[in-house]
Amino acid sequence: MEDQRKKRRLDLNDYSDDEEGTECSHTALTWRGDPLETLSDWTIDVKAEGGNTDVTIASYHVHKSVMGAGKWRSKYFENLLRQPASDNAQGGDASRKCAIVLKLCATMQTFECLLDHMYFGSSNIDGQNVVSLRYLSKKLKVKTLFDIASQHIYDDLTVETAPSYMHESAIFGDNKLKEEAIKTCASDISRIEKGKLLEMDSSDFKEILCSIPESNIDSKNLSVIVAEYLRKHSDVTDGSYFQAVCNPSIMPVLAPSESLFYLQLCQKWTDNLEANSSKDGVDSLVERGVKCCIDHWKSEVANSIAKDSPGRNSAYDSLRDDIKVRILEGALLNAKETLEKLNQPKNVENTIVSQILVSSPNSDSESSTHSDSSSGILDVSNDPIYN
Repeated sequence: MEDQRKKRRLDLNDYSDDEEGTECSHTALTWRGDPLETLSDWTIDVKAEGGNTDVTIASYHVHKSVMGAGKWRSKYFENLLRQPASDNAQGGDASRKCAIVLKLCATMQTFECLLDHMYFGSSNIDGQNVVSLRYLSKKLKVKTLFDIASQHIYDDLTVETAPSYMHESAIFGDNKLKEEAIKTCASDISRIEKGKLLEMDSSDFKEILCSIPESNIDSKNLSVIVAEYLRKHSDVTDGSYFQAVCNPSIMPVLAPSESLFYLQLCQKWTDNLEANSSKDGVDSLVERGVKCCIDHWKSEVANSIAKDSPGRNSAYDSLRDDIKVRILEGALLNAKETLEKLNQPKNVENTIVSQILVSSPNSDSESSTHSDSSSGILDVSNDPIYN
């Protein structure tokens, strides 16, 4: 009886619908596709920040359960959907649709990546969209995507990539990311690609300089970098900016090759400062510039003055007479000191040692000692001090 029951097949297939004989073509719940097919029950209209809010850039047909209650839900949409209709700022139409206003730089492709994450948990993040996704996930409160984007930046943020993150963070108003990118740039400014450094916004460049840790300052190299930036951005810098980026705490010592350039700029911007403005910063830089010229008078001053010098620097010719006099006086004193050192007698520090080595003990009975001393070797084997 038991064997018969095992062999008997049950026929319970009495299911019937209008699609009998066809394969089930339904896929996982998605925002993509025909809303009639996906049974979408909500529409998100995207509008541009700063633009005409009556104009919809794109519309997306989604599902309330995914937006507000799914595993990767948006806290923003959840709060919106749970509000009573009377309290909803979007009006009575909120049960069917909502509108969100986003920065235009947040492309629709990036917004679609956010929707894919909310539906499937995916995270198609790369260096091109990570800051935009961080912005969107923070604005719409999608914590899971925000954490993924932030971790990607944490792993990718280096001195080489920091300038790009600085630029992107400024576009999306991400102050926290910008702060970290500036600190990263300041940790080793010499490793930043020169082209990217010179193309930076002047305020960002100043922030980087002011954020350099004191232990990381390479003053001479930094003075070269700042000089190159000031040459390129002379139209957007003024006296106060000049004083800030040339602060003695940032570069206490100048590179000899840039000393005359800084003195020339000091003269230019001192004349442009307002009457009640402090000139302490400029005066400090004048002192550093003059000292550098004096210390390196031969390479920076003498070659600049020489009429037949192929490397003549017109920066010296444009300096005020009082600065020229200070430089020339200091250079003359330096030259005098150098000449005096050259004329001093040669050092004879080994004279005493030589005399000891060639001298012999006053003993007529020890011929071996006399023999050793004559060869320039002092025998101390019988000296009481060593026995």
